[in-house]
Amino acid sequence: IKGRRSGDIEKWMHIPQVMRENNLGVMAIQETHLTDELANQFKELFGNRLELFYSPDPLTRNARGVAIVVNKRHFKTEEIKTTEIVPGRAITVELPWHDEQTIKILAIYAPNAPRETKDFWRSVIYKIDESRDLVPDIMVGDFNLVEDAIDRLPSNQDDAQSTEILRELKMKYNLTDGWRKANPDEKAYTWSRDSDGTQSRIDRIYVREDYFDNCADWDINPTPIPSDHDLISAKISTPTSPKIGRGRWAIPTRLIKNRTIRKEIQRLGQEYQSRMERAQNDRATYKPQRILKKFKTQVRETIRAHEKKIQPMLKKRVENLSKKLQETLNN
Repeated sequence: IKGRRSGDIEKWMHIPQVMRENNLGVMAIQETHLTDELANQFKELFGNRLELFYSPDPLTRNARGVAIVVNKRHFKTEEIKTTEIVPGRAITVELPWHDEQTIKILAIYAPNAPRETKDFWRSVIYKIDESRDLVPDIMVGDFNLVEDAIDRLPSNQDDAQSTEILRELKMKYNLTDGWRKANPDEKAYTWSRDSDGTQSRIDRIYVREDYFDNCADWDINPTPIPSDHDLISAKISTPTSPKIGRGRWAIPTRLIKNRTIRKEIQRLGQEYQSRMERAQNDRATYKPQRILKKFKTQVRETIRAHEKKIQPMLKKRVENLSKKLQETLNN
């Protein structure tokens, strides 16, 4: 995701929320405008659950910049290795994965000008080739160019030399554009400019070719973080990953504020509170543990019944909106 105008802690307060709601293990952020002071504030607030790795612009600390945020619930962050590839533009983290495996993620914030772009990609290739330990398994970020005209609206080609050197890097390290491979003919965009309606898919996730079959859910979604870029995401696993179950049931966050649900839970609470009070004088008939268990069961069944009722309507609405969006983009 791109954090334009993110030079204050308020913008960074959204990061944990986005990672939690999207169940993200790793998040790459471009144009961070991240100073050491701001980074320290972030670590003080969220360091117990998130680890921040960043590379600021060497000339102007509150400009450009690239960062990677790692969820401590998913990774042993004390074992992470990080390497600055191009200051303020590219950073690599090597994460412990499954068993003895590691995975290397290269976060990119490429320049816009063609001449700078070519120099940038040459620097990236040179740095990686200096140490083969830096060859990425995943490359993600804002590339500020597209490989094909289909990824721009209006449709047009980017600078040929800049595009070619990016393709050389892809071939050299055996990387593929995951979203495009999963959606060969679709049109979708990650960046837009309101003034003239220009759109492009300049934000992408590349994965190693042999990883692609173990990837799923290539998505482009809006984000609550103030930005002219959308959130791109994918789920990546290994063939040896253990099967993970559905986990314990929890009340969906969106239903906690539902007035109907809250009124019904309050009614149930009052009813079972009365039973608890009666249990003080008649333990033989009213057992507190059983009363509490029945209350929890009633609440769960009430919420599930309500969810079953509204879920089809919400799903239908989302499907209709998605269909209209795809029709608009592809016509």
